[in-house]
Amino acid sequence: MESRRDRDIVRDDALEATNYFFGVPGQPEELELTYNHDGRADEMGTAHGHIAIGVDDLDETLARLKEQGIAPEREPYSVRAGGSRLAFVRDPDGKFTIETEPKN
Repeated sequence: MESRRDRDIVRDDALEATNYFFGVPGQPEELELTYNHDGRADEMGTAHGHIAIGVDDLDETLARLKEQGIAPEREPYSVRAGGSRLAFVRDPDGKFTIETEPKN
């Protein structure tokens, strides 16, 4: 895999985390890894520990999931002003959190 980019998450003027994006050369799919700078433990639904899946239409995706009985843990939101909207949902087994985020 190649390193494609990184993005800092700054909240209240403090560096909270950094997202690192990797991919296989010639393929659009990406693996996103997050390093939390503050040392806090992740809690399901409130943290960065998740599998991210990019979608073209977040609202349409959430509507299809709702038909299957899968609801977001909270309403879609943006991490930063002007950033992508995202929402966390649990997988059908309830073991992992999946993030749906529109592709940029």
